[in-house]
Amino acid sequence: LLNIKNLNKIISASNYNNVAFGNGVFLAIGQNGTPGSFITTANLIAGSTWTASNMANHVYGGLCFGAGYFVSTSSNADNFIAYITVAGLLAGSGWTVNTNLPASGTWFSIVYGGGYFVAVNNGSNTNTTAGAYITTANLIANSAWSATTWPSSSIWQTVTYGAGYFVVCSYSNTFCYAATPSGTWTAATPATNTSYQSIVFGENNYVAITTGATTTNISYYLSEPQVVNGAGNSQAVTWDD
Repeated sequence: LLNIKNLNKIISASNYNNVAFGNGVFLAIGQNGTPGSFITTANLIAGSTWTASNMANHVYGGLCFGAGYFVSTSSNADNFIAYITVAGLLAGSGWTVNTNLPASGTWFSIVYGGGYFVAVNNGSNTNTTAGAYITTANLIANSAWSATTWPSSSIWQTVTYGAGYFVVCSYSNTFCYAATPSGTWTAATPATNTSYQSIVFGENNYVAITTGATTTNISYYLSEPQVVNGAGNSQAVTWDD
């Protein structure tokens, strides 16, 4: 049976809206200008209190870990982004902040894979300002992010990475995927017309869920993602080995 423990030890009361894990550290980020909080795996199991992160007060949305960095995007209708190494986080260092995303918006989803960070602006119903990408080297150099070009205008929601592909789901009944974010993004339309909210990859499967009455399992076959439908009603999904 799944053993769910109530570890009510977050450092401050706030609306935490995202959590990520990397190199033995869990990091939670909050809304309403509350700095994030972090904890090591050992301290989490021990029931210890989380430690406040030294990040700028902001309304954070997206969060991921990749190439040794935690990277968080803004959901405050701007192009704000912040990042830090695990060593810096544990040492209480300040996060590096820049405003180098290609457009202001609600950047609520970000993922790392294949040497790239890819972010989704779900406040933009277009195909030219709804996504952005950057290499690790350019992130560290504080360079500008490049805009993606989705195959269509849509309310793009969440991005995941697995089996060599970035896959993005839309609130407007569509998906798109690409092997590299700078390349061509291919559209994939599911059999069920519904609003997709979140997507994740694990065990060679992409799984997307909706705010409506359908759950879609996007299974990986041959060289491209394919769509298979099921039933359910959910808001978010995650995966870990």
